[in-house]
Amino acid sequence: MRLRIIYDDVIFRLQRVGGISSVFFHIISIFSKDCDVDVGLISTTTFEIDNLYWQRFTNIKSIVRKYVPLSILQFTPLFLYPSIHTTLVHFTYYNFPLFKFKNQFFVVTIHDLGYEKKIMQSGFKRLVNIFFKKIAILRADGIICVSNNTYIDLLKYYGKYVKKKSIKVIYNGISDNFINQTINSKSADSKNILFVGSRQGYKNFEKVVSSLSSFEGYQLVILGGGKLSINHLKLLESLLYNRYTVLSDISEKDLIFQYNSAFCLIYPSSYEGFGLPIIEAMAAGCPVITCSNSSLIEIAEGYAVLIPRAESIYIKNAIFMLENETYRRGLVLNAKKYSSLFNWDSTHVKMKDFYRELVSSRS
Repeated sequence: MRLRIIYDDVIFRLQRVGGISSVFFHIISIFSKDCDVDVGLISTTTFEIDNLYWQRFTNIKSIVRKYVPLSILQFTPLFLYPSIHTTLVHFTYYNFPLFKFKNQFFVVTIHDLGYEKKIMQSGFKRLVNIFFKKIAILRADGIICVSNNTYIDLLKYYGKYVKKKSIKVIYNGISDNFINQTINSKSADSKNILFVGSRQGYKNFEKVVSSLSSFEGYQLVILGGGKLSINHLKLLESLLYNRYTVLSDISEKDLIFQYNSAFCLIYPSSYEGFGLPIIEAMAAGCPVITCSNSSLIEIAEGYAVLIPRAESIYIKNAIFMLENETYRRGLVLNAKKYSSLFNWDSTHVKMKDFYRELVSSRS
């Protein structure tokens, strides 16, 4: 049976560049090249979308269903027309259909459950996000979890709502451009330490800045995560004056270069649903320091320097470990080999099988 798959533009409107939009860019791209699949896009705006990945969808048909203002996009059901063909709709960020038609199947990906664990924000915004995520889960025919840890969390918080749902754990992949990067033998002499992505409280950015303040030789390179807050700027100026660089919007090519030429990546999050930068760094030949919690311990396995929590003493000790050239070299070689398991071809096969299982379950 030929699959007809539609993806929405929601995550691409919410992020200019970011981990989830990167993931769906690669998913949509690889399925658009699959000769057994017809791929379409739902656009919720007639205006140009600023996302760096969306702009690269030049050969995929996009249909504007209904304009939705960005301010309410996350909380607005998408209006989908019935079709004479069997259609599978995969929502990119916890959206749901206004109506369910007999010949349509809906898939949602659970990226994390940080709101439910009271790690990501609080108050009214948290409650609203949980409310609409619950609706998305209830309306979905199939659910993809990006890690086993996320699957366990899903059962903990939504177990009674997913008993009859088809659920599959499918890891995210990374671009072949990361995997094909050769190890930089000179990176051991680099003085650049990377911090990638959001700097919300649970990411423990402040702990990294504090830890590096006692290592005079190292430079902190901040990649992505948008503009620095006033408080973070003050902290950097106070503790790492003239020893930090910010690259808020960065292409994949430049990101790979930064990984490949850095001393290490510090990713000391208190919780993650997957932890994409860990695998990206490993593939590009950059050793990783991360915490032994949530999905991080699952994804990093024995191929990163794991610390109990994001405290300066543990971060400093991890850096000292990587200053041992023999240990660092072995870690980098083993991690690079391991990271090749997280490729989009593997993700594509597993996701396609899952799509087919959903469609055939009602035939």
